[in-house]
Amino acid sequence: MSFPLYRARPVLVSAVRWDGTETMLALLKRSWTPALCFVRISDEDGVIHSTAALRVPTPEGALTAQVGDWVIRDSQGGLYPVRGHVFDRMYEQMS
Repeated sequence: MSFPLYRARPVLVSAVRWDGTETMLALLKRSWTPALCFVRISDEDGVIHSTAALRVPTPEGALTAQVGDWVIRDSQGGLYPVRGHVFDRMYEQMS
């Protein structure tokens, strides 16, 4: 028995490669949502440190983008982090 084949529908997204800088964070907050922020971790002494990772609020809950990951915005305005190698396989630049 053979099963039918399916092709993913083309979808356009806005995307930016996360570089871990405050400048990029400020730009994303102004352009997309003020809810974006650096991931903060606490060490064993309870001291809280910022990291270069980005906390991305998605419709399914918060996810993390590491430096080199892409943050995409879909046609409904939802934000999602996408690992670099996955983004490179799935998307090509249009403009």
